[in-house]
Amino acid sequence: MLKNYKKKLKKSFLNVWVRFSKHRKRNILIVVVLIIVGFIYRSVTKEPQGITSTQVVKKTMIESFSANGNVQAKSIADMKFNSPSKITWIGVKEGDKVRKYQAVAQLDTVSINAAYQQALSNYRNYQAISDQVLDGAKGHENDENFVLRAQRTTAEVNRDNSYDALLAAQNNLKNAVLISPISGTVVDTNGIVAGLNLSGADLENKFIRIVDLESLYFDARIDEIDFGKVKDNQEVVVNIDAYPADSCNGKVRFIGKEGKETSGGVVTMPVEVAITKCDLNLVVGLNGEANFVLSKIDNAMVIPKKYLIAKNNKNYVLVQNGKSIKNREQKEVMVGAESSVEAQITDGLNDGDTIVFIPGK
Repeated sequence: MLKNYKKKLKKSFLNVWVRFSKHRKRNILIVVVLIIVGFIYRSVTKEPQGITSTQVVKKTMIESFSANGNVQAKSIADMKFNSPSKITWIGVKEGDKVRKYQAVAQLDTVSINAAYQQALSNYRNYQAISDQVLDGAKGHENDENFVLRAQRTTAEVNRDNSYDALLAAQNNLKNAVLISPISGTVVDTNGIVAGLNLSGADLENKFIRIVDLESLYFDARIDEIDFGKVKDNQEVVVNIDAYPADSCNGKVRFIGKEGKETSGGVVTMPVEVAITKCDLNLVVGLNGEANFVLSKIDNAMVIPKKYLIAKNNKNYVLVQNGKSIKNREQKEVMVGAESSVEAQITDGLNDGDTIVFIPGK
């Protein structure tokens, strides 16, 4: 019985193949057309990547405008040595807290003191020569000849130059010990270590930086079109790029009086935002965005701005129907207050509606 079944199956397959072969070109064309139609249908009906949805909620809506900027400090001290020498001692490391007038590092003072003593001797020598020449020139104020004038001028120039050299040597000796002018935290020692021989080239880039972290503020750059909205003591919410899930509270402390033109021709105004409450580890230089609060609206229906679809001076959203995100309809909505990322919906949506975002819409 199994053999008879196999024979019938083989015979049926052969019959199909014979029929297909008689109209091979036509049938191949039909198959190709069906494949193309299927591919097009799949492409048209396929959902684009990146579709998301969110639920409409009521909350306190903050109307604001934003400005970019970064974290700065009012009190920063960069302490540098003035003369090449060997570093004999450094008393701090990065992260240490220091007090105002605390010593933090010292150079080998033997060679610096020797240079000071040499400068002092030179000054005394040229001072004595000057005194002698000037004493000899007394009484010749009205008949001073060229020789006498040249002697007097040379003596005075040598005396003055040696005095300047003495002051410089005295200053180098005084600054052989770095004293912090502020209280704060050591944030960088730039490779300064005990035993390092400072060269003349090192004097510019080898320094100890101390920052008073209590003086940190956000330096915002306000676009000129928003400048008129800034007020003293205005509430500000600061978002730092390094901490996207958190924010800091602040308030306007100082409004700049001089604008700065960017490379693109846009004028921005500096505004200092004092950080009043923040649990983040802020450091100088961190970039972020300051949101200047204009008003607060309680119990507002709020959606992310990216869900809005603008067409012909009207605003629309895609509202999900039922449980599937594929079932949606476009509805016109009325927009009220706006922030940099959110918008208040005053009409067109209900609390609890689910709206859909499609990239490119």
